[in-house]
Amino acid sequence: MKKIIALIVILLFINTGIAQADYAVLINGELIEFSSPVSNINGRTYAPARELAEYFGAQVNWHGDLAAVGITIERDEWLLFSRETLAYRNGRRYSEEIKAEIIDGRAMLPIRFMGELLDKEVSYEASTRTIQINDKKVKEFDLYNLNIMGESIATAEQMAAFLLKYEPNPKIGVSALELAQIFLEEGAAEGVRGDYAFAQSIHETGYFRYGGDVKPEQNNFAGMGAIGGGAPGNIFPDVRTGVRAQIKHLKCYASTEPLNNENVNPRWFNGPARGSAPTLIQLANALNPVDGFGWASPGYPAWKYNNVEEAYRAGETYGQQIHKIFIRIMEEFPQK
Repeated sequence: MKKIIALIVILLFINTGIAQADYAVLINGELIEFSSPVSNINGRTYAPARELAEYFGAQVNWHGDLAAVGITIERDEWLLFSRETLAYRNGRRYSEEIKAEIIDGRAMLPIRFMGELLDKEVSYEASTRTIQINDKKVKEFDLYNLNIMGESIATAEQMAAFLLKYEPNPKIGVSALELAQIFLEEGAAEGVRGDYAFAQSIHETGYFRYGGDVKPEQNNFAGMGAIGGGAPGNIFPDVRTGVRAQIKHLKCYASTEPLNNENVNPRWFNGPARGSAPTLIQLANALNPVDGFGWASPGYPAWKYNNVEEAYRAGETYGQQIHKIFIRIMEEFPQK
């Protein structure tokens, strides 16, 4: 009879994919002891939901009607369902690869998912069954690299917070955070600094207040095609298309590489000016090596300075003004 019971228990563990063993969990070098054993379920290690989440300062709730664990981290709300492999973030389907588990009546969460959710480095040493969760090393950024092509440094949260500090009600068709995320996504798609493009838009639109020839409903965030004299410039059907066009136009100036996806930039050009502005500085017409080209003409406050050299020494050419906005974003809202 005992052999039969033991066989049934073994079969249950095989069928559910659950295996309990001695796992060591170290968070920033500190050994964490949970009230229930860490379990390996179908190749993922799980720990008690409330203890794991609250260690990182997250709030945890059990939604009995959904059989789901709710996790609140700052402004994000997550739901991990236990009856199906499904996770939601802020009310939208996020993943069909992770789920919560219920073991002995306790909700369990995947350790790696929680660690990476909080931007931690997670590693596993199989020989010692040790899971390590560590803070990521702070990157050393070159804030004074003026190249337009490259990886963004500012985060969407920094960019949105900066915009809302100076204009609580920007005239855009999406939230400030969503707009910032779109700039970073579209920039990454073409290898362009999305944070520089965002700073450029703040400069061009006056913190998205507008007031010139370009109107908010045009979704034109950088004065594309607005050459003065009442010309309103280009019109784009939605926010993302407007951002995408701006990113592609920056790539047109900064690089000779082809686009990675469809061109929505009506001002795209080929010729000697392609790649003529690899840095923000050459976006000024007066500083571009190809006569008659540059994003802004003349690219400095001609009413204030006798020539571009004076403006440059004062740090007030077009590209320098964009870069100053970027530096303010980084300084006023430092990365955590």
